[in-house]
Amino acid sequence: MITSLNKFKGISKTEKILFIKAYFYCFISRLIILFIPVKRYSSMLGMQNTESNISILAEHERIANLVKIAIWRVNKYAFWKNNCFAQASGAKQILSKLNISSTLYLGVKKDANNQLIAHAWLRCGSNIITGKKGYKQFTVVSTFA
Repeated sequence: MITSLNKFKGISKTEKILFIKAYFYCFISRLIILFIPVKRYSSMLGMQNTESNISILAEHERIANLVKIAIWRVNKYAFWKNNCFAQASGAKQILSKLNISSTLYLGVKKDANNQLIAHAWLRCGSNIITGKKGYKQFTVVSTFA
């Protein structure tokens, strides 16, 4: 615990603020997923079946990478199951509040037992911010920008 606090003290003020925001938005996203029907919160994710631009400002790319790191840190310390959708929607909320466009992707695939598996990931510019592991294996069924 003390090591974690020392690490937290060692990061920049911007990174601390982004970590706190990421922790909050990922937690709220997880609660929304658990208790609110998809139809009610899908509009909060952005315009459905649209995508953001691949080219973004260098400053926006830098901030998006800091958000990526903040989400990674949240994954280490969250007391809830911070699944791919909570990560993607939490990061999207942060970027949206900073007026940085991004696209949340929802995809599906079948596993070895022929069971349907869902995955969510977030792209900002040309970078995958959350859900990068294995995202190319999924068929995109919806996007939100």
